Amino acid sequence: MNYKKISDGLTFLMSDKRITIVHGVLKSLGISPRRDDYDDFVQDASIIFAQAYADFLQETDESKTNGT
Repeated sequence: MNYKKISDGLTFLMSDKRITIVHGVLKSLGISPRRDDYDDFVQDASIIFAQAYADFLQETDESKTNGT
């Protein structure tokens, strides 16, 4: 696990109001901001997004080094 890339993913998510992606997904799942645990869902979803972002960067880096 590359913590630098996960940190980059969180930075990417928090810039330019991209956090609205997380709120939109939670809304589509029927999770209301009025729930007491809504902030926990936002935090978990943000971490999942950052991990996916890091995985994507890793795959991109690997494909560049393999020449594909």
